[in-house]
Amino acid sequence: MNTNVKKIVCLLLAIVMIGSAFLGLTAFADDTKPVRDIYLLLDISGSMKGKHMTRLKDDSKDFVKAILNDETGDNYICIITFADNATVYPFSQDYDEMAGIIDGLQAEGDSNMVAALRAVKDTAAKSPHDVTCKRVVIMGDGLPNKGGEIAKGKYTFTDSPCYYKYGNALYVEASGMWDEYVICTVGITHCCGGIKYKFRKQLMKDIANRLYQEEYVRDPLVAAVLAPCDPKPAPTEPASDPEIIPTVKPTEAPTTPPTTPPTTPPTVGPTVPPTTEPKSEESSVTTTAPTTAKPTTTAAPTTATPKNVAQTGDTKAIIAVAAISLLAGVGIIATKKREQ
Repeated sequence: MNTNVKKIVCLLLAIVMIGSAFLGLTAFADDTKPVRDIYLLLDISGSMKGKHMTRLKDDSKDFVKAILNDETGDNYICIITFADNATVYPFSQDYDEMAGIIDGLQAEGDSNMVAALRAVKDTAAKSPHDVTCKRVVIMGDGLPNKGGEIAKGKYTFTDSPCYYKYGNALYVEASGMWDEYVICTVGITHCCGGIKYKFRKQLMKDIANRLYQEEYVRDPLVAAVLAPCDPKPAPTEPASDPEIIPTVKPTEAPTTPPTTPPTTPPTVGPTVPPTTEPKSEESSVTTTAPTTAKPTTTAAPTTATPKNVAQTGDTKAIIAVAAISLLAGVGIIATKKREQ
């Protein structure tokens, strides 16, 4: 009888250990869901007025809803708008809050996409989340006219006489992020044609390292954003003139002309690199908290509650398995006694 009791006890212990291990692995799998910080950059410059702003709002709200409905990971969205400057809104998982921000946007000013990308990097450095994936989605017309100029680079005067310098500056800024960020772009067409339209399309395509869409299509864009992180490496050969010229001209013109004459048609003013380039854009980034958000809750991530709930559920399940196993053991022991 003692031998039989020992066998039964060992069997019960084995059942409990196997059940606990299984539930522990399940809980571990839930805790390793990817955390994604998604930066949604919205062009609210003057060229986006009218039907183009309406389209931008509809497309961006549809994208936000689809991302928040995803259950494959913890997704946080940071809206960054750009016109003359960049404005950063807090990370959120609240659709109503973000829809309110988007509905309140108005189109006005120039297009400073470089400031928006720099705001992404500044915000990412302060993110409260344990991020495994960083994504950037840019929605706009793709015609920067502020934020810096580069005379010699990927684009030339023949690509777009008015915008090629700004395009070079934007390309340098975006391609410098490819090692750490996945960038997707969505074109919002405004009333332009010919060479301007062609350049806008090419620029938006070139700065993306995962997906470019001429028009917003939800499912491919959401799939690209939620896919595993595999950013495209930065180009091995940077632009020939990586220094960005500030849009605001200095009060005193340089006393010495450039040593090398330009190979492209004449440009406005000599190429003068800024003395403190990283600080030149600080004033162009504004952090704004929406009126519907509570300041005390914007900085704290909201992932703790789901994890605690999952852990509590696992503990109850383990206790239930142990209780069932013990009851089964008691029944077996009672049966053995009756037989004897």
